[in-house]
Amino acid sequence: EVIPDFAVLSPGDRQYFATTAMDQFGNSFVPKAKWSVSGGGTISTKGWFTAATRGQFKIIAKVDGKKAKMVVGPVVQMVWR
Repeated sequence: EVIPDFAVLSPGDRQYFATTAMDQFGNSFVPKAKWSVSGGGTISTKGWFTAATRGQFKIIAKVDGKKAKMVVGPVVQMVWR
């Protein structure tokens, strides 16, 4: 799961995204994710997204493992304030 699951930002704003997952025993943990974005900005290796343009974009966290190989996260909506 990617948290938050939705964000409204203006160009130049920053938003932190995190991942959570559950192991086979139902215990939650924070997996290490490889972050990417479908456009409209950049995202750091630690999950900090910086908005560059207006539009809707997907934040993607890829997690290696048997249970969760990929988590597709929120759509980021850029608006003018």
